[in-house]
Amino acid sequence: MEEGGETANLYLEQVGEAICMAQVDCRQIMRAIVRPGGRDKLQCSGAGKAMLGWLPEADLAQVVRDHGLKRFTERTLDTSSRLRRDLELARKRGYAVDDEEHAVGLRCVASSVFDEHGQPGAALSLSGPGARVSESRLIELGHLTARIADEFSAVLGGHSAVRAPMISALAPELTG
Repeated sequence: MEEGGETANLYLEQVGEAICMAQVDCRQIMRAIVRPGGRDKLQCSGAGKAMLGWLPEADLAQVVRDHGLKRFTERTLDTSSRLRRDLELARKRGYAVDDEEHAVGLRCVASSVFDEHGQPGAALSLSGPGARVSESRLIELGHLTARIADEFSAVLGGHSAVRAPMISALAPELTG
């Protein structure tokens, strides 16, 4: 939150939903509020997509079968093909985006925290109102969440052999 200036959240996946475990509110008047214990669908939250994006195809298909792709806003990814394209893009850039897919006016970026097997164990997100989180700010915050999530992964003994080279190629100044 200090570096990004937006509300920071830590999520875990449980039974096909993203569960907010901790939140640090930003100091702005307008802010995203999801209290610990709050639940979001995986396909329409930045944190959920950050975790979904790194799952094996069979696990992703199972989540979609079990939970569906309910539409929350006009921007919700409500088909498997749209979701898969978005997750591919998230893997390429190293972070997922919720661009008003869960709530109108709310934008969020998130990156996975990986376990020792390179699997997504959690997700770190930054969220704020679209009025403050422009397209360029979204990219900046995305790189920030990816860097910090990789630091968390390393501290916890986890790693992402995939994301680290991508982040280095996209933004060398952020990796060292």
